[in-house]
Amino acid sequence: MTIKKKGSKAQKSNASGPTADSAAPNAPQTYDWIRVVAYSALAWLVIWGAWQRVENCDRWPSTYHIMRQYMSALRARDIYLALTPSSQQSDKEQIYYQKVSKEEVYEPPVNELFTALAYLVIGRESPYVSTYFSTLVWLAGGAALFLTVLQLTKSPITQMAAVGFYMNSPLGLIVSRTFQPEPLMIATFLLALWLVLRSGYPTTWRRVLWLGTACGMLLLAKPGFMFFPLCAGFTGLGLTALGIKRLLTDPRWYAFGILCALPSILWIQVVCPQQQGVSFLPALLWDMSMWGQWIQYLEDYYGWATLLFVVLGIVLFSGDRWRWTYLGLLAGYMVFVIATNYRSMSHTYYCAVLIPLVSICLCPLIDGLFQQASQNARTATGIILLTVWLTLIGFSAGPEIQSYYEPLTGGEYVAIGRAVGVGSNVVAITDDYARGLKYHSYLDAKHWPHGGDIKLQRAAGEEIESFTTRLENFRKSGATHFVVILTERVHGEQEILQHLTEKYTISAGVNGKYVIFDLNQPKSNQE
Repeated sequence: MTIKKKGSKAQKSNASGPTADSAAPNAPQTYDWIRVVAYSALAWLVIWGAWQRVENCDRWPSTYHIMRQYMSALRARDIYLALTPSSQQSDKEQIYYQKVSKEEVYEPPVNELFTALAYLVIGRESPYVSTYFSTLVWLAGGAALFLTVLQLTKSPITQMAAVGFYMNSPLGLIVSRTFQPEPLMIATFLLALWLVLRSGYPTTWRRVLWLGTACGMLLLAKPGFMFFPLCAGFTGLGLTALGIKRLLTDPRWYAFGILCALPSILWIQVVCPQQQGVSFLPALLWDMSMWGQWIQYLEDYYGWATLLFVVLGIVLFSGDRWRWTYLGLLAGYMVFVIATNYRSMSHTYYCAVLIPLVSICLCPLIDGLFQQASQNARTATGIILLTVWLTLIGFSAGPEIQSYYEPLTGGEYVAIGRAVGVGSNVVAITDDYARGLKYHSYLDAKHWPHGGDIKLQRAAGEEIESFTTRLENFRKSGATHFVVILTERVHGEQEILQHLTEKYTISAGVNGKYVIFDLNQPKSNQE
């Protein structure tokens, strides 16, 4: 006898296979067996994902977006030195704190604050400890994702697949190990989305006010990033509940969006208006090479086959209740890509926005594939294959999370600091926007723009100054030395290097490693 459950048509269409198909007398026992196996696999995937994040994490920094890693480490140092009494600071730390410019802040420095507090406990700077905080945050995000998926499906297999993908996605492993704010951004987004799905489309102004305010504060973890996916998902709920005509005339829909956006807008306008100015460049909307680069990012970190199956799963298997929510999440990501086209198409970590969205949007596909989960052998085989796939997908991140960035040894960085004087103002050609010199040599190091920076300035309509004018401006701002780290980048800087060689004396250097030009000692003065 088939048991009919009370509820709306939408609720019935979203029931998972094991719940809906319970005709056989032994269905409860079969379902319990499936639940045990699926949750056991989920436990393994969570443990495996956490282990991959912390294994050998003391090898810092990796080669993935080196500048971003150093920026976070420098912010943590600024906080650490501010909290450390001067009597407990070393001489170079005192000079650094007094003379070197503070690192700019683009989002609330939560990760940096906890890392700095860890420094106080262990008594020294160890940037890799941020990985432990990021891993805990990622696990918290996994818990929020699990609660979110519980709203969407009752299938333990689907819950295992969604959280398993989240824990082991290659890009998720990378950003968790590289001192970046993305783990907190994703975890807070998942918490906000869970609140939205749990609440449903609000029917009272009181609910709109608390829900919009809570979500807006959660989105502050990385201002503006997850706004479009969250609001698009919320819009999907509204379309299901009201239909498009009523939704467009509902003031509560607009109020939710405003409340979500307001904290991020205030942060961006007050703290970092200059940073956001180069996120969107209209000219790049028609640049096929940039779109091609973005497409390659998706292939590298997700695989187009995976993304295609996710979309097909939504089209073929999602029920009426959640279909527009799934589509809204993906549409929100596309709006985000267009709104931040320059950075989304040139910075791979912007693809991290997709991690929670793909994890959630896997649900219809897995539900559809395991609708008939009453045959033990087939179901067990399916769970095993799914678990193996989710276990292996993270291996593609291996080269990037196990790599180690070290253009100079610690001793060579120290030697540069001594040669020019700790706390000195220098300009530098490096692969890390001069942040490595600032961090290891305790210098107020400024980045010499490379070809990509010049291209961005041109696309933004800014005037491009000559390299001699740029150098003179650095000198006027107090730069005393020009440090060149001899990496592959120097091959594209022959013009300025020839000028420096002809005009300024070399004060120090190590063959094949670095050279330092003294900007206070022009060769013409010696002649």
